[in-house]
Amino acid sequence: MLRDGRLVARGLSTAELDEPALGQILVGRPPSSSAPPSAAAPTRRVDGPAWRARVESLAGTTLRDVSVEFRSGEVLGITGLLDSGIAELPALVTGAQRAATGALHVPAGTIDLSRRSLHNCLDAGVVLIPERRDNDGLALSLSVKDNLALPLLRRNNRAWRTRGEWECQLLEDTVAKLDIRLTSGEQPVGSLSGGNRQKLLLGKWLATGPKLLVLHEPTQGVDIAARAQLLAQIRRAAASGLAVVMVSIEAEELASCCDRILILRDGQIDAELTGPCDGTAIVERIYSTAEAASGTSHLDHRVEPKARQ
Repeated sequence: MLRDGRLVARGLSTAELDEPALGQILVGRPPSSSAPPSAAAPTRRVDGPAWRARVESLAGTTLRDVSVEFRSGEVLGITGLLDSGIAELPALVTGAQRAATGALHVPAGTIDLSRRSLHNCLDAGVVLIPERRDNDGLALSLSVKDNLALPLLRRNNRAWRTRGEWECQLLEDTVAKLDIRLTSGEQPVGSLSGGNRQKLLLGKWLATGPKLLVLHEPTQGVDIAARAQLLAQIRRAAASGLAVVMVSIEAEELASCCDRILILRDGQIDAELTGPCDGTAIVERIYSTAEAASGTSHLDHRVEPKARQ
């Protein structure tokens, strides 16, 4: 095994290895040290008043009449087979893709998702962390500082506040909060590692003060250490009073991070997993529910394991 260009282990017996053991060698410490609490953890204190939002009668190419409630202080996980509708749900809920039908009820009002109301969703504090961060989430040729500032230009560019002042403060706060590794704020985003790009994308939208945060495959293509940091930040976002939705086929990560999990099948909600439960038991429920619904192995329908940088 190599780490930072050096050989750190050799001759490892696979019979004695599991992911935590490999992770400890890879990052030099147990990944559990920075991992978020499991779904079996006791109820956490949430900052600010509780509130709820709801999407009703959401439909798209695959989704059919889906209604879901989102709760402040909660991480809601959504998973299923690849043809279940989970791929289009994040974009439909956030207005990034026009829905056939659907209404999103948030504290700021009701948004007709059939009109592809992206600006309405953003103004209401509904944001999306897209799956394809390089194509849909970041401007790779622009600097880290400029990428962070883009969603806030309209809000912060006022005559009494110079652009450089608030941009520098935003950069300093975000880099420290998410432990983003870079040489300078002027560094092009395309030169960052996958994990640092994903942390930058998360920090970019957290800085806007959202109410509902929807993440689509938030740990795709990142290493073990960055994955643990991202999951911990997702839990902190919920604890600060956000409603967080995590859409992923990574069932183990959903089990470790989410308070409630919905399983989609054939465009509709097939099961809801709630209550304190061992993480392994939650994963088994996800697999068994999907297998029972389709008559095949859930693993047969998943994409190949994603490369961890």
